[in-house]
Amino acid sequence: MHATGLGDRAALLSATRQGAALRERLQTLSAELGSGRVQDPARLGPRQSLAMDLDRRAALSESWRATAAETGARLAATSEALARVEGSRRSLMAQALAATAPGSPAERALAAEAGRAAFEDVARSLDVTWGGASLFAGTATDAPALSPTLWPEVEAAVGAPATAAGAMAALDAYFDAPGGGFAAGGYRGAPAVLTRSLGDGPPLALPARADDPALRATLKAAAAAALSARLPPAEGAQLLERARDGLAAAAEPLAGLGAAVGAAEARAEAAATRHAAQGSALALRRDELLAVDPFETATLLQQVQTQLETHYAVTARLAPLSLAAWLR
Repeated sequence: MHATGLGDRAALLSATRQGAALRERLQTLSAELGSGRVQDPARLGPRQSLAMDLDRRAALSESWRATAAETGARLAATSEALARVEGSRRSLMAQALAATAPGSPAERALAAEAGRAAFEDVARSLDVTWGGASLFAGTATDAPALSPTLWPEVEAAVGAPATAAGAMAALDAYFDAPGGGFAAGGYRGAPAVLTRSLGDGPPLALPARADDPALRATLKAAAAAALSARLPPAEGAQLLERARDGLAAAAEPLAGLGAAVGAAEARAEAAATRHAAQGSALALRRDELLAVDPFETATLLQQVQTQLETHYAVTARLAPLSLAAWLR
């Protein structure tokens, strides 16, 4: 039986802990030599706080980049919807021109049908959502931009006028009057423009709302064309002419609205690019900060390997002094 005291067992336990620490250190240095980057933040010393600051700034840049990219995608979808509105306006205007220069009763009937179809197409385009959010409802992104019963509301507001002037006056009152039907319930969105912060500079406004004058004018002209078939032939022809003129007048405001959305989209894309570049620069600085000297790391690795070999030799001598050996 070997005589083993508490000091021997304590030495064996200390050697075991030292061996575990050396193996962990060996693994860390091996990983650093393979990756070329510091694995143990303690090795950075005073530079550790700088590394943490770079991480924080990089995360913030990524957050702004994601916001700008999402905003740009939303504006791109808005541009597509406005392009569909413009397509409906242009197509209906072509038919209205053919029906009024001069047009036959059959052509005027086709133009009236096209007016109803264009009204519905424009309304659908303005009720579009992106990512579950309404594009043309201002800050009320969780609400539809337009009433689902917009056409019946227009029909009820116009009633059964006998003249083109009467029909047009009713349409003006519905679409343009401050307390008219469109403002009171036809438009379901908010009166405020949605804005997004892109991290620097003033907030970006997302300018398109379904109650924009250019869009209301397009809806009103399409409604006038659709209702022209309900009037006596001569009055219906006059109302169709009013619709044609309204469609022509809406062209420039619609183009201006599309240009404003396009400019906002360009700014959002530029912000996304700028934040991505900033994030890349911060990541590069962090990589430079965390870079290890391969020769220094290899030297340290060799030293730890030597220490570990020495540790194994010492542990082998202490092994006979273990509690298991003492109990035999």
